[in-house]
Amino acid sequence: MSKKITRLLLPLILLTTTITAKAQSNPTVEIVLTQPTAQQGDTVSIDVYVRHAINLGGADIGITVDAPCLTILDREPGTLLPSTADTGGYSPFAELHAHDTRFAAVVTDRSKIVSGDGIFFRVRAKVTCAKGIAPLTVSFAQLASYKDPTAKDIQLISYKMATNSVMLINAQLAIGPAGQVTAIPPQTAAPTQPLVTTPNVTPVPMPITTVETTSNDTVIIVLVLAVAIIVGLFIVFFIIANRRRQRH
Repeated sequence: MSKKITRLLLPLILLTTTITAKAQSNPTVEIVLTQPTAQQGDTVSIDVYVRHAINLGGADIGITVDAPCLTILDREPGTLLPSTADTGGYSPFAELHAHDTRFAAVVTDRSKIVSGDGIFFRVRAKVTCAKGIAPLTVSFAQLASYKDPTAKDIQLISYKMATNSVMLINAQLAIGPAGQVTAIPPQTAAPTQPLVTTPNVTPVPMPITTVETTSNDTVIIVLVLAVAIIVGLFIVFFIIANRRRQRH
């Protein structure tokens, strides 16, 4: 009986391993400071990275900065995705305020689809306080990857901050006199972090069929229940078979 159960469970164990590895490859949005500390009056550069992208065809990302200590001066697209017609893409949405910014880019030329890491956009901000810790936070994140870039019918896999299918890594800038402040490590956002949206924001149009990702925890729970049900049925059948043999 133990050998039969082992043969039954082995494919399920392998399936669990495969799905877990796939879930771990979900993209990450990370705020990276080009300098970990600053003084009042400094201008700091803030890079917004997308990491672990696979066949990325579009992204819509927003960040907020600490109002008392930072003021955004400008934002420029990075090299990760094209955002103009002459480079093979376009930007359906862009917004820039003193303490928050959001930018979207969509690939129109499939040869520009990206896998790997890269800077989605860069922000320059001025330090306006004498001393403090200024948090920089990902406030919105939605990415779309091609399920099969070579397929005629386009299907996109959607990764959303709202469904916790995107890992978020925020940052904090330590501000104070030179030599008197210590850099603060990046902060991974909690999986239950609520979605923060900018008022009156129009979502990026996605007139394409999307395939939602499944969270790692949900997959594991489903597999555990499936294993339990299969093992339970196997035990019931085994008991019934034994009783029938005993009667004969």
